Amino acid sequence: YSLTGNFQFDAATAGGEVDETELTSFFIQGFLNGSSLGTYSGSIDNFNFNAVTGQFSVGGMSISTAGQRWNTTGTGIGFSAGQYAQSLKFDGNSYFNSRIENEDSTLRATLSTVPLPAALPLYAAGIAVLGFFGYNRQRKSKA
Repeated sequence: YSLTGNFQFDAATAGGEVDETELTSFFIQGFLNGSSLGTYSGSIDNFNFNAVTGQFSVGGMSISTAGQRWNTTGTGIGFSAGQYAQSLKFDGNSYFNSRIENEDSTLRATLSTVPLPAALPLYAAGIAVLGFFGYNRQRKSKA
């Protein structure tokens, strides 16, 4: 089994620890031997991520700040990680449970920033120029 996905948060407003209230998007997909089991996209119950180390917090109850609980009761793929076990869920039911020791967990993320599109400043300047010409034309027609 494997679980992949992506999430986004605003690094300018989030601290070193990111929780579910700071996410702007969240998506996961579960696999068995390379075949998709399903996906989930939306809000989640409990999310704890250290943006400095790139690691998810594990070792506590799944509903604590040291656990994970992603779509455990909804439709599609879900996941939880608590004190003693991890659970892959589908449509709210346990699909697979494991007892991987927390220190052996590979629950990690690869961080990447979303750069400002190179054309955005040029686009903004173009809008400003068009606005200026429109303002001048309107002012001249009133005179």
